[in-house]
Amino acid sequence: MKPKDLVRFWNKVTKTEMCWEWSAGTQKGYGAFHLNGKMRPAHRVLYEHLYGEIEKGLEIDHTCFNKKCVNPMHLDKVTPSVNTRRGKLNAGQVKLTYKSDVKEYCKNGHLRNIGNTYENGKNKTCRVCQLASVNRYNARVTS
Repeated sequence: MKPKDLVRFWNKVTKTEMCWEWSAGTQKGYGAFHLNGKMRPAHRVLYEHLYGEIEKGLEIDHTCFNKKCVNPMHLDKVTPSVNTRRGKLNAGQVKLTYKSDVKEYCKNGHLRNIGNTYENGKNKTCRVCQLASVNRYNARVTS
């Protein structure tokens, strides 16, 4: 991306504590960015800018399950079947039954990896669930 395109891109992003939300136009719920005469998914534009071309047959999965998120820590290059499976986990359509599932996902179906796992002693939870817990607590305390 050219420097002027990068400026345009970042002007359309609002960073929150967890996700970097696309605040401009969308297509099918995903951020849409006009680049080189074409509308492209914003998360793919940023991923390719940072990491290079996305190989044919692979997709970019939002591990935070937020279609408007462009945070590179929440973007994972996967096969379509993995992307579909993760989406079903988020929708609660797949029951976790394998040990590998338990390690890869938290109890609410969020992807668990080094970048988004919160550890408190022996307890481990994903940062999405941890943030939700903190927000619930703060809401009770301030009410």
